[in-house]
Amino acid sequence: MLDYIEQTFNRANLQVVRGLLINDIGDLNSIDKRRYKQKIDEDSAPMWRYLETTYPDRAKLDAVFMDISKAITAYQDVYFEIGLKCGARLLHQLLMERDIE
Repeated sequence: MLDYIEQTFNRANLQVVRGLLINDIGDLNSIDKRRYKQKIDEDSAPMWRYLETTYPDRAKLDAVFMDISKAITAYQDVYFEIGLKCGARLLHQLLMERDIE
């Protein structure tokens, strides 16, 4: 069985993107139109409330936050690279496609 990362790469295909765009597979109403800073501030507020309540000692809160930041950075790095690789696959497919009708 393929893992979810390999499944992501397998979906990086022009025909899949075409299906999304032409056949309306996807929900345009679910597009988040908030600015990045607003999205980060609003979506992280519950986490901050929880952490500040759970760790009233600032030193402990800072240590926990550093651990969380390290984990988030790892996810960010991996998924950024996956996104670039998927984009490169699609670009390669576009450039190598020769039987355009």
